[in-house]
Amino acid sequence: MVSIQGHLAPIPTPFTDDLSNVSEVRLARLIRALSPRVAGFVVTALAGEFTTLSFGERKQVVEIVVREAHGQPVLAHVSSLSTAASLDLAQHANRHGVAACLLMPPYYGKFRGDEIREHLVTLARFAQGPVWMLDPDGQIGSEALGGLHDLPGVVFATGPSSDEFSCNGAEAHPKSAMPASIAGDDGLWHTESSVAILKAAWEMADLDLGPCRAPRRMLTPEARGRLRAV
Repeated sequence: MVSIQGHLAPIPTPFTDDLSNVSEVRLARLIRALSPRVAGFVVTALAGEFTTLSFGERKQVVEIVVREAHGQPVLAHVSSLSTAASLDLAQHANRHGVAACLLMPPYYGKFRGDEIREHLVTLARFAQGPVWMLDPDGQIGSEALGGLHDLPGVVFATGPSSDEFSCNGAEAHPKSAMPASIAGDDGLWHTESSVAILKAAWEMADLDLGPCRAPRRMLTPEARGRLRAV
């Protein structure tokens, strides 16, 4: 079982200026800047704008970050609305050397307990690597939980989102992905999206990560004013 101790950084996904592609150069620079200060990385989570990424882009981000992390643990968020798609993402991530996959129940729609259970069990059995299960909306009821704890490679994380969770000594929060030279008041995290905060902060720290993909927008000037140099 993988053991990670310390702070995990849920990283934003850098795009090219026209938003048409993931920027490999910007992503590599981001990993190099964060690497000395964190225990590992969480990719394609909420801060990574996973809902606007194609499945191919989610795989591309995993490959780049694992390569640039040089052995530091990488968690790949593989949640989707499809069991087959999540399994494909998980198997790809494990083939490329992630420490574990982060999996939530389908985040849209209503599902019976047996449907959620089958989704989770399929991923746990065939992901070909460790799976951290996260249930921010309390969808995993007693029917789905039965037997999941006994499946090899499965651990349960706790927290409100794929950006913010804890598991056996590992703590993930978007604050861990901030540049060392920039800080924001705590209230900002409750009123603005993590990706908009992080992209604005890194721009202030002279690392442009590109814009957010619509419908997400960058911080307003007023919100940006709540970020400051330290």
